[in-house]
Amino acid sequence: MIRLMIALALALAAQNIAHAEAPGMLVGLVGGDGNSVSTSHPLPVTLSTGAAVIGAVNLNDGSGNPLTSTTISSAYRLNVHTLGIIAAGATAGSYVYEMGGTDGTNTRMISTDTSGRLILGAGTNAIGGVYQAPNATSAAGIAPSATSALAGSLVLKASAGNLYGLTVTTSTVAGYVMLFNATSAPADGAVTPTKCIYLGAAPSTVAISWRSGPASYYSTGITAVFSTTGCFTKTASATAFLDGDVQ
Repeated sequence: MIRLMIALALALAAQNIAHAEAPGMLVGLVGGDGNSVSTSHPLPVTLSTGAAVIGAVNLNDGSGNPLTSTTISSAYRLNVHTLGIIAAGATAGSYVYEMGGTDGTNTRMISTDTSGRLILGAGTNAIGGVYQAPNATSAAGIAPSATSALAGSLVLKASAGNLYGLTVTTSTVAGYVMLFNATSAPADGAVTPTKCIYLGAAPSTVAISWRSGPASYYSTGITAVFSTTGCFTKTASATAFLDGDVQ
C-alpha cells in the first residue's frame, strides 16, 4: 500500500513538471526578500570585477535618431552636427555650448559678445603674435611734424600725448637734443628736460624711436629743442632740422 502511494505521488509530480514546461505557462519570479520581482522590487544582480557587459542602453535625440560618438585620444567624444549656416543677424533656432577646456576642476565655455566675437578676459598673458598688415588709411599711420626751415625748437604736440619717434639733424654745430613736457620751448637758461641727447660735430643726425612700444608719454605737451649747451642749461641754436611722430 505504501509503495502504491509513493508511485502515485511520483506520477503526479512528473505530471506537474510537464505542465510547468508547457508553452505559454506563466511563472512568477520572487526575489530573496519574498516579494514578487517588479519595478519597486527589482531583481538584484551582482557582477564580479571584470565581468562582461550584459546589456546596453541606446541613446536617441528628440527625433529618435541614435547619438553617436568618436574616439579621440582614447576618450569617447559625442558627435555634434549643426543644422546649417545661419545668416548674420538671424535668430538662431538652436545653439550649442562650445567648451574651451577646463580650469583644472570645471569645464569652461567659450564666451562671445552679441556680435559673435570672442571675449578675452583681462590680463597680460601673451596669446600669440599680432602683426599690423600694410594699410593705406590715415587711421593706420601717424602724420609727421617737422620744421619747415632750420630751427632751435619744435612743438610736436601742444597737449598730452605719446611720442613715437624723433629725428634731429644739425647743419653746422654740435649740441644737445632736449625734450620737454611742455606746450612751448622754455627760455634759455636753467632747464630740466625729460631727455637730453648729445649730437656730435656737424653734420650729424640722431634718431630715436619708440614705435615698437610702449611710446613715451607726456602729460602736458611735447616740445623738442636743439641747444649748444646742456643738459641743464639751454642755449637755443637755430641750426637744426627737427621732426617727430606723436599721437
